[in-house]
Amino acid sequence: MISNRTAEIHDALSAAASTMGRLPKPQRELKIVRAKVPGVGKALVEQSCISCRRWRKEDLFKSPGVAETLDWAAALSELDTVAARSDHRLRHARRVLKYQDDIARIEGRRPRN
Repeated sequence: MISNRTAEIHDALSAAASTMGRLPKPQRELKIVRAKVPGVGKALVEQSCISCRRWRKEDLFKSPGVAETLDWAAALSELDTVAARSDHRLRHARRVLKYQDDIARIEGRRPRN
């Protein structure tokens, strides 16, 4: 577990790795999610990965990494969601994104200043 004192450093390192192209290619991310979250339907895995890749293209303070894709796929699976429809993407953005300004941007609201 990461303590509060090192959480920001961990986030910074994760963000740096993301910007340096360390995220897996789409097909590799699909394989990772299928392996780490067994029992999740193919459509749900694909939509989870697609949504997180879309969010990574946004101007966010902390883009979701593979860990957030895994968390989201697992959460939706636990909720017995058949497919990650657009209303689910917005509703579950709060589980994937870590900062309020990022959530506001994805939900179409104006971030706080």
